[in-house]
Amino acid sequence: MTRVMPAVFNRPAPPATGLRFGTTPGIPTVSNPADFRREVLEADLPVLVKFSSPKCHWCQVVQPDVESLARKHAGHLRVVEVMLDKAKEPDFVREMAQTYDINRRGLPTFSLVVNGREQGELICTRDVIEALPATIESCLLPNRV
Repeated sequence: MTRVMPAVFNRPAPPATGLRFGTTPGIPTVSNPADFRREVLEADLPVLVKFSSPKCHWCQVVQPDVESLARKHAGHLRVVEVMLDKAKEPDFVREMAQTYDINRRGLPTFSLVVNGREQGELICTRDVIEALPATIESCLLPNRV
């Protein structure tokens, strides 16, 4: 059986810039428990957490779509990236892997956190880009006034 992959998966990784590989302008990178608590668990807005690695090809391929979602939902949604390879504390990486089941899900994994609780998860599969906006919308609608 031949799988038809969406166009997003046929894109090459974005070209390297002057930034460190794996970082995104305007999207904070969290690498320790204190930052994660402040940026994600205690955030006043829903947070889309992208668990990734600078060595992960698919993490880079979907990055333009993540940036687009961040711009589209600015003021209603925060986007935060957890770079597991850049974390300085092994306990933090272990805690993230267990709490968000990264070992089963793989990278990149997206988690939507509202009021400190995970509301939705998406594993980077062939339909992640199509499903991500609908998941975000379903979680944002109750929070908009």
